[in-house]
Amino acid sequence: MPITETTPVYSIASWLKELKFYEREIGSCERSLEEIVLNARAAQDLALAEHFQNQFILQRFNLRRLKHQLKWLAQAPEEALRILIEEVRYFIRTFKSLLQEFDRFMAPYFHLQALPKNNHPA
Repeated sequence: MPITETTPVYSIASWLKELKFYEREIGSCERSLEEIVLNARAAQDLALAEHFQNQFILQRFNLRRLKHQLKWLAQAPEEALRILIEEVRYFIRTFKSLLQEFDRFMAPYFHLQALPKNNHPA
């Protein structure tokens, strides 16, 4: 059977590629956060920085778990794959929301205008 967009193998490869993008995005956010922490003066900003650091750690853990499950499910039944794809979609929605919140937090430190809600490129 040829691999098409509807076959599970294609879907898994596509989702793994998308998760790799988010893994790089987390790394980029962590580097920006390091710069912010070096310049942050207010206790509230340091507390928010810790919040984001914890969120990035959690999301990296979630991402790695999903990648592992996707690789494992390459051999699993289609229903299991559909369930996992929904988890991947949930991760993406959650991470996009986190990025929007982080953009608003870091905008003053980098003299950027925060992106409007639901308009993040990720």
